[in-house]
Amino acid sequence: MTAGKAASQAGHAFLDSFLKSSSENKDAYVTPAGGTKVVLAVDSEARLREIYGNALKLGLPASLIEDDGIATAAGIGPAPRHLIRPLTRRLELMK
Repeated sequence: MTAGKAASQAGHAFLDSFLKSSSENKDAYVTPAGGTKVVLAVDSEARLREIYGNALKLGLPASLIEDDGIATAAGIGPAPRHLIRPLTRRLELMK
């Protein structure tokens, strides 16, 4: 995937997940300090789907973006970092 395509997919994932979140989570996120956004890499589509599914099981707002039936990005949050970190701690920043 090109850098531009990855950026676009990440943007879709962020916005979709944000729109799915509760008003309380949205209000906590919209502050002068903003919120943290990171783009992490996975080694396979299966791993991306697994992380997305685990986020849903934890009750976190989450979104899975697909392009022609292939999962290309997942958005998780807004949510407290301590809830998201167990899902993502072994992932590296996307290069």
